[in-house]
Amino acid sequence: MRRHPELQAVEWVPRVTYEERTDFERRKREEGYVAFTFTEIGEAGLLTRAAYRAEYFPVYFLEPFTGNQLAHGFDLGANDRRRTALEQARDTGLPVVTAPVRLAQETATQQGFLMFYPVYSDLEPTTVSQRRDTLEDLPSRCSAREIWSLRPCGI
Repeated sequence: MRRHPELQAVEWVPRVTYEERTDFERRKREEGYVAFTFTEIGEAGLLTRAAYRAEYFPVYFLEPFTGNQLAHGFDLGANDRRRTALEQARDTGLPVVTAPVRLAQETATQQGFLMFYPVYSDLEPTTVSQRRDTLEDLPSRCSAREIWSLRPCGI
């Protein structure tokens, strides 16, 4: 991150099913993040507990944490613009950048963008169906200016 100050954060975003949600939230709270829950932007434009749905894409790990705490637990799949990019990355196997979005950790009106890079349990899925079935997570990078291709190793 020091070498790339244009990056605001690097995140690990697992795909979590409805059935797994409680365990994911509990494990994070056991790690010391006592208020951790999946969140989304509510009707009033404020962060609120994420609604129940079939799957989630929460920000589970992020670096740096300081200054980005509001993104911790944020469900990137709750917003149509973000979800479209997530699904495109999942289906193509390629990095995908969102259109400009207000980042969850932003308290002002600054916009940035996210880049998603899909990671699969099958290292070489060749069809859309295989990619959908074997998607594990979508590491993301937040930036206001530039993106870099990074793997989730060492986060």
